[in-house]
Amino acid sequence: MGDAGSWLALSLFFGVLKDLIGLFQHQSLTVVWLWRYHDWRVWGLFFGILVAYWVIWTLIFWGLRALKDVMGRNDPPVTKN
Repeated sequence: MGDAGSWLALSLFFGVLKDLIGLFQHQSLTVVWLWRYHDWRVWGLFFGILVAYWVIWTLIFWGLRALKDVMGRNDPPVTKN
């Protein structure tokens, strides 16, 4: 199956990418409003929120991975006959 951590990282990356693409669709009022309003502070706030969103999700999954490493595996020992 592969490493669960790499699958988790890939799903996180593609999820954030999907969110970013969703923000720039024509039906999205946020980007239409931002496109008309050319103030750099508003654009900075917008991209700051996007970066904070990505950082929060990265920290959550990094913390879950660290917690898994601390707790260890709970599998029973394998005995050979």
